[in-house]
Amino acid sequence: MKTGRVLATLAVVLAHAATARAEPPPEAAGPESDFWSRASDPGAEEAQKLTAIAVATLFAEGDDAKKLADAEAMLGEAATLSPETLEATFWLGIVRHRRGDARGCAAALGQVVTRDADFAPADAAQLTRAPLRYRYALCLAEAGDLTTAERQLERLFAAGPVVDWRVLFLRGQIEMASGKVAAAVHALRAALRLNPYHPALSLALAAAYDRSGQLSESRASALRAVLRDSQLRQLARARIVPAADRHYYAALGHIAGDEVAQAIIDFRHYLATTKTPMWNWRVHQRLAALWATGAPIIAVLDDPTGARAKGIEAMVRRARGRLDACVARTPQVLLHVIARYPERRETPKPHPIPVIRIQVEDQLATSSDAIEGAVRCTTEVVRGLPWPRARGEKGGGVIHFYVLAPPPGHE
Repeated sequence: MKTGRVLATLAVVLAHAATARAEPPPEAAGPESDFWSRASDPGAEEAQKLTAIAVATLFAEGDDAKKLADAEAMLGEAATLSPETLEATFWLGIVRHRRGDARGCAAALGQVVTRDADFAPADAAQLTRAPLRYRYALCLAEAGDLTTAERQLERLFAAGPVVDWRVLFLRGQIEMASGKVAAAVHALRAALRLNPYHPALSLALAAAYDRSGQLSESRASALRAVLRDSQLRQLARARIVPAADRHYYAALGHIAGDEVAQAIIDFRHYLATTKTPMWNWRVHQRLAALWATGAPIIAVLDDPTGARAKGIEAMVRRARGRLDACVARTPQVLLHVIARYPERRETPKPHPIPVIRIQVEDQLATSSDAIEGAVRCTTEVVRGLPWPRARGEKGGGVIHFYVLAPPPGHE
């Protein structure tokens, strides 16, 4: 009898146990519950909140430096709270790239690529669509790791046809930085077929042609860029182009636009900022040819004197030695001289000399004292020139020319 009661009791216990196993605990019930995910990653919920706030901060209006710093701090905390959450680490890489921290960007995006090479953030409506490997390769290239950057791009090409012009643009930049000019031309031409109206792309191709000795093709490509963007604003915003190469590309654009003085100063900026001397020989060739054209360059608009432009140019050239002395110690500075004759309605008698204004057109790594000294000296020389009087009923007119230091050996 006792054995029977024990067996009956055991059967009831087992039945209750089976029922308990069949019914999930209230916390885990339902398909949308995240109970177990929260249990395994307790910081995930807080990390998601911080990431959402950081992304909203990133795209909010206000001071860029402050919001980027705030966003990076929040994303760093989110990534620490939940290392398994790729969203925070991805956005951390984006913010670091915008702050100019290429190495930090590569470190963050490298973690994401290692775990999920096809990852894309859920909330990226305000972010330009681009493959993750491209973003990672861009940061690597900016950080100077061209080998790993090229390897990442090769994996993109191995995965199928590439129809993103930015991937081809970056490939062209990497090939050029590696000295593979023919491959760079091929990649950049392919990029232009996908985006034929991008000025920075045309300038990059102009540089590739220039470095391979195809000068007519280089000028034609640079001219296409200048016709679409005469101020070269797109080039200034092209992060994909190394900072030093922006000066090289800009110089080619200025040459296409017959802006010799600006081309000279941009080539000088390139020599002062490039970290690899691979193309310095080409720049020195260009500089010698440009200086031989006879800087400073004169532009006479609405000639108020009745004299031919070459007469004013001759006057400036006679003062060349004194002007050169003014800027001899500021080789990275380009001064723009503007001589304006007032119209008769502004003054009863034409001024014997025009109103002189000197502005700094461009400069790099030059102290303010040195610049002020060059401007002051140049102003004194220009005002002392034998300017012709304004003539004619209307009077008025503007004369422009540039002053920049001569190269070594041409003082």
